Amino acid sequence: MTEQKEVKSLMEEYKWYDVGETRYAVIEKKDIGEFMVRCERENWEVKDIRMSDEFVENMDEYFGVRMDMEFIRIGKEHSSDYEKQRTGK
Repeated sequence: MTEQKEVKSLMEEYKWYDVGETRYAVIEKKDIGEFMVRCERENWEVKDIRMSDEFVENMDEYFGVRMDMEFIRIGKEHSSDYEKQRTGK
């Protein structure tokens, strides 16, 4: 439970939008790219994270640690869907 509280306080730094039972934020970091987080409105359980291609390439810098290759692969799979949603192309 402590972990979820820490995640919630971290997430509250961003501007969140509520759509039905889902809460989401698009987080943009200058020179790194952007990612979107969707989570349950009541308990902040993360449902989905989508990343721009630019963010996937630079995420080591953002997180300050070397990312697991499986995590990067999953991020890349989601990033093309995210770009289509974001740009409509």
